[in-house]
Amino acid sequence: MRLITGFFDPLTPAHARRLNRLASDNSHLTVIVTDPPDPILPLRARAELAAALAAVDLVVPVPAEQLDEFLQSLPIAPFERGEAEDLVLRQELIRHVHTRQRAS
Repeated sequence: MRLITGFFDPLTPAHARRLNRLASDNSHLTVIVTDPPDPILPLRARAELAAALAAVDLVVPVPAEQLDEFLQSLPIAPFERGEAEDLVLRQELIRHVHTRQRAS
């Protein structure tokens, strides 16, 4: 089983590609969705979007204040943290939208 954490706020094609890569070894992929600072979408909405991807087998929404405790309780060894990359993707999307708005 593979496990990844992330904000997925909002879910982008880059997220889908990353999740497809993680699932490509035919293992079950579990996604833990947590809260970024000042989220755009509610936690449940982001969890539902992640769950809709074919590569994802299970989604667990975990509020940010409970994430560390939740991760420590898991008997699963390696997992990938995606929050830092998610913040970069979010900023790129925001810059793109602002650029498009100014061009209009």
